[in-house]
Amino acid sequence: MIYQDCQSARRVGLIPAHVALNSARRSKQLDELTERLQFAWLLKYGQCDEAAWEQDGFGLSAKVVDDEEGWLSAGIDVYGRFSDRWRAGAVRHWMGGRRSYQWFLPAHPEYRHENYRRACDYGHSWNYVDIRVVASKAGVPLGETTLWGIESDSDIEFFTETALDLGEDAIAKAQAKLSGLCGG
Repeated sequence: MIYQDCQSARRVGLIPAHVALNSARRSKQLDELTERLQFAWLLKYGQCDEAAWEQDGFGLSAKVVDDEEGWLSAGIDVYGRFSDRWRAGAVRHWMGGRRSYQWFLPAHPEYRHENYRRACDYGHSWNYVDIRVVASKAGVPLGETTLWGIESDSDIEFFTETALDLGEDAIAKAQAKLSGLCGG
């Protein structure tokens, strides 16, 4: 199985063998972990929406929500911004109308055209989302953690790894809260 995944990864992306092998191993480990925890995403419109699982004596729930401030908090730094002022490396905003900006100022000029296309697709084919994970015991929420600025078209493995990592943090917060409530 790992060999086949490795070969597929190499064929698709023309990546070095050691990278493909590590990716296939990580994918297999993730599959085993999700099976053991009985973790699975409920999908909404083909995107990850929510998941629930048990881990270390806690009930965990993950919810994916729109990140309304995503472009301002992450997109500008990652891709760039639109402007009425030209600067070196700027791309003319051909999709603009009378009321829009004339230029796109890429965050990384070496990828200016890719960044421009991605910025123009924002809000149409993708957006930013948050993953919020809550750890509870007997239905009482005890720990919560959130990661924001996730691109909605990331693959399901990324969403799963992120939710599981956030789950570990939420469990740690829940254990600390229980410890404080119980006096040590």
